[in-house]
Amino acid sequence: MKQFHKTYSATAFLLGMLLLFTNISCGSNNKPKNIVVGDAIRFLRREAPFHLEGFGMVRNIGYEGNYVLFKMQIYEDDTYGLNVNKISSKQTVAKKIVSAQIGMMNKQMKDAMMNIAEQSYGLRIVMNGSNSNQGIINLSPDEIKTALSNTPNKTPEDFSLEMLALSIKLILPAQVDQRTTWTDTRMTDTSFEYIYIINDENINLDAVDLSVLKKEKITTLRRQNTDSMRKVVNLCKSTHRNLVIRFIGYHSNKKIDIVLTPSDLEKI
Repeated sequence: MKQFHKTYSATAFLLGMLLLFTNISCGSNNKPKNIVVGDAIRFLRREAPFHLEGFGMVRNIGYEGNYVLFKMQIYEDDTYGLNVNKISSKQTVAKKIVSAQIGMMNKQMKDAMMNIAEQSYGLRIVMNGSNSNQGIINLSPDEIKTALSNTPNKTPEDFSLEMLALSIKLILPAQVDQRTTWTDTRMTDTSFEYIYIINDENINLDAVDLSVLKKEKITTLRRQNTDSMRKVVNLCKSTHRNLVIRFIGYHSNKKIDIVLTPSDLEKI
């Protein structure tokens, strides 16, 4: 199975949001008039299928107007609020994910993408949903060039964790309970963070026993033991990062952190 960077393995979307991809027609059967773009499309077709980590697999490539098309079918999961419309509405985050993938392509694929951008063609990601909904992510030629120029020096594990953090943002904010709203995920050099806003109107966050909360969180994570959570835990361990659960008081703005070190994560 081919990917933007050949060493990267495919990953499932965090919290059970599995993206399934099937064959879709490649659009117009006519060849693009621009020979350079036509050659680039033919090369990319030979590389397919390849993965957009955090999104899924690109199986078909075509063109439309001044766009090269990457086409995919996305499985919409109502349980976690993932759907084509939500992804399309989060264009800033979606573009960051696609741009990061472009930056991690192998040299030959990067050359093809640069040829496309230099001929003033953009990239259009076409996502079809289970209810005939269709979502679009557009990158302009300049955005493609910027993505190609920002090649990161990251390990596969760092990159996978970054994609998880970005992918989660597509479904946020999410209501956890009457008091708590999940608002963000972040990856830093030393941690992977879940950020929650808590209604602390009748709660004194200064009196919270973090050691008790830490034990409860370890127990909860051990019981959950989902594929997605194992993915986060294993990546934090392999990259020597802490898993941080941060609560921010809505009224007090007080911050409390439950910090699970790689050593703590070994217990899960």
